[in-house]
Amino acid sequence: DAMGEALGCGGHIGQEQLAAIEKSVQQMWHTLPKNSKGRIERRSLRYLAHRYFNQKSALMIRGFEPSRPVNASGWGSDDILSQRVPSYVEGVLQSRHAEENGFDLKDAVYMVATIEELIFDSESALLEKVYKNQRKPTDRSLTHLGLGQVLEEYMARWLLGDDDEGIRIVLRNKTILEESVPHWQQIVSFALGHIKDMEFKRQRAPTAHTRRGHNALSPRYSFEDAHQLVGGIAKSFASFWDSECASMKTSLVQMDTKHTGRVPLSKFY
Repeated sequence: DAMGEALGCGGHIGQEQLAAIEKSVQQMWHTLPKNSKGRIERRSLRYLAHRYFNQKSALMIRGFEPSRPVNASGWGSDDILSQRVPSYVEGVLQSRHAEENGFDLKDAVYMVATIEELIFDSESALLEKVYKNQRKPTDRSLTHLGLGQVLEEYMARWLLGDDDEGIRIVLRNKTILEESVPHWQQIVSFALGHIKDMEFKRQRAPTAHTRRGHNALSPRYSFEDAHQLVGGIAKSFASFWDSECASMKTSLVQMDTKHTGRVPLSKFY
């Protein structure tokens, strides 16, 4: 159980979470090729993790892409694990034990759970960065408007990546932001819709939310609420974006009145 030892299996990873992951990957595990000891090799472990997140949330995890060469035995410097927990990678994934014996089902479950924790931590770090930039203390609750401001900047940073200087420029100039990110207004509406969904759920069960410290009649939002929202956005963004692409395709097809597969530039712009 080398991977479990490396993880320490503590922190935020509970037995309930591990059991749910194991149930999700069980069928896939049975289809993977195994060695004489009933273990899978590195390529299969990477494939299992990729399939899990792709099926569950349509997320593509860096370092686990199917386009990665199948004979690659190492974990690149750009993958999510080596960026965040290099000692974990060195201690388990590149250990002699792992190379010789492969990985068992528990190893695979711990791998998926670890990536989920890393995603959770990365969301939290980015959200804290937004709060700090907007001078909003993380220990104070926000109004609907304040939370909307946080989500709007969060989406810009989430989509544009690590270019801090570029992000500062686009945040100061909404025109540049709309030019840099296709369908920006629709993306903002999508994010704000998650706030409305949370409000609706509170109104449907005000007693339950009051017990958690919320007043459904005067909604305010904690940092944990904001974190819950951005987590939901990440998991549902792919389906939203697919619908936007489908809508764009429909518009382009309608411009192609002669059915040539081309659109005149004058119509396109």
